[in-house]
Amino acid sequence: MIRENISSNLDVLEFCHLRYSWIPGMDQVRPKFQTLAKKYDFMDSLFLEWFSLKDYLLYEIFGIEYSIFQGKKLVLEIETETKEKFPVLKRSMFPYNVDGYHYVLWFPCPESKSVEIVQETLEYLIPLNVQFVWYVNPKPSVDCFFHVQVFTDSIF
Repeated sequence: MIRENISSNLDVLEFCHLRYSWIPGMDQVRPKFQTLAKKYDFMDSLFLEWFSLKDYLLYEIFGIEYSIFQGKKLVLEIETETKEKFPVLKRSMFPYNVDGYHYVLWFPCPESKSVEIVQETLEYLIPLNVQFVWYVNPKPSVDCFFHVQVFTDSIF
């Protein structure tokens, strides 16, 4: 049973992938072309409706209500409301090409968290019978909230 942090180094990922096929190897650490195209289309349309990616994520991930301003959705972020939010584990909207399941653990702040805090959070959120690994993406496309990539052997 594996439930731990692993390195995002491609050689390490490939080594782990050869043992556990649900962990991404060097050929699975990015989404498929079709998934990337879907991501870029989504991002283009997002800005037609939302003021920013951060506004969208505050609503979609953390459930903070939005207002309409100049025809676009905007979260009037209240600092204490965001800080009171617990980290959220969600299926990846744009999953990597893996045999298992790809999730993202989102924290309601931009500051990185320690390995211990991330691990404790995942231990709390993921059932004991589910194997998982996680790592910090070395090239994140979102920097307004700290988040880690999580891969599991089964859905829950």
